Amino acid sequence: MRLLLILLFSLNIVQLHAQYIMSNQTVYDCEGTLSDSEANTQQAGWYDHNENFVFTICPNGASSIIIDFSFFNTEPINDYVLIYDGPNTTSPILAGPFSGVNTPPQVVSNGCVTIVFVSDLNVAADGFNLSWETIISVPDPPQLSLPISPTCSTTVLDILLDKNIHCDSVYTANINVGGQINQIVNAIPLSCINDSTDLIQLTLFPGLN
Repeated sequence: MRLLLILLFSLNIVQLHAQYIMSNQTVYDCEGTLSDSEANTQQAGWYDHNENFVFTICPNGASSIIIDFSFFNTEPINDYVLIYDGPNTTSPILAGPFSGVNTPPQVVSNGCVTIVFVSDLNVAADGFNLSWETIISVPDPPQLSLPISPTCSTTVLDILLDKNIHCDSVYTANINVGGQINQIVNAIPLSCINDSTDLIQLTLFPGLN
């Protein structure tokens, strides 16, 4: 009996374009936009006085984050944007401080990025708009093994992986079993814990021969 077993795992990254205003929070979106707080009650669309916000972008698996400013206008020197290369303000400074009316250049981080905005007690302005996109590190595909050797006429195969994958990443359409006859295959993840498993069960029809 010869059995050729091929499993193809695809990494499906859903790009969600999130929109945020400046505030104290951490987000995990792969791409999105960020603007100033627009909290000024005297001038609609402007940031307010005496702001000090820390906004962190930290998608899972990010190898870098690319930031592009589309608009920038703050009080020179006193109101500024400062960008850190990491998940908090103890990380190294990556760029800035930026202030005034000159649009900052493109900024590229080495992973998570933290954006700080500070304004003083007096002059305010239109603020800023920026967008970001994330470069994701593509994981190595898992190595496969059969913990139980199949016998003739087997209709069920358990496939063991050397690393965990998301249970909802197991798609029957991505799996092909070939040999002397074509097989109809159904795949389900086993032993899922927190949407993670290292075991996939294949049900075959008509089975091996």
